[in-house]
Amino acid sequence: MESTTKQESCRRLDRLRRRSRPARTRRVLLGVVIAAFMSMSAVAQAGQAQPPTADGALGRQADASATASPPTSVASSSGVQIAAAPTQPVTATTEHTPPAPPSGWAPAQEASVSIPRLGMSLPVHMGGQEVIDQGVATHYSGPVSRPPVSVGEAGTYWLAGHQSTHGKPFARLPESAVGDQVVVTNRQGVSFTYAVTSTEIVGTKAPRAALYGTDPSARRILLQTCLGSTRRLLVHGTLTGVS
Repeated sequence: MESTTKQESCRRLDRLRRRSRPARTRRVLLGVVIAAFMSMSAVAQAGQAQPPTADGALGRQADASATASPPTSVASSSGVQIAAAPTQPVTATTEHTPPAPPSGWAPAQEASVSIPRLGMSLPVHMGGQEVIDQGVATHYSGPVSRPPVSVGEAGTYWLAGHQSTHGKPFARLPESAVGDQVVVTNRQGVSFTYAVTSTEIVGTKAPRAALYGTDPSARRILLQTCLGSTRRLLVHGTLTGVS
């Protein structure tokens, strides 16, 4: 009797074990699925945390070894067409707050220019054709083949203005002669004196050499105005002193 009871108990235990195996298997499989899901979620979150590729910065980098584009002719908004220089890499610059203007200067005034012999004394503002049309001497920064330079620096300090319309700031510029002094004073009160070396009349097109000279290290000034609709007066000068 006792033996029969033990055998029956063993059979019941065996049946219970067989019944529990599928449940355990399901629990194991469920655990594997949950672990895999959590792993995939962690990978996705890690991917979202990565910084984006700097496509903008990379796209702006120029290959210095690439062949430069041939010069082309572009129309300058100051009325003279010039040959464009080959494309140059863009260099980031740091902006600086300009000093307060001297008493009597407009907030945006960059400098003043005078030609004592001609009795000319004018404010200078940076800009393109829209500033020229305001009737002021303009440090030209329109479509040019070289970036504008500050007064006194190596390169061409280019001033443009009207001589028969829009206030006629350069009305007497055609009277300029070799040897005339051109004095440009900046916002810091430093005066740069240039001596006129030559004058020339060109059409509505001019080579870069006529505007920038042939020596990039020279400290030059160029004053430009229109003589009617088809001719342009160019007054050239070089730096002779700073005070």
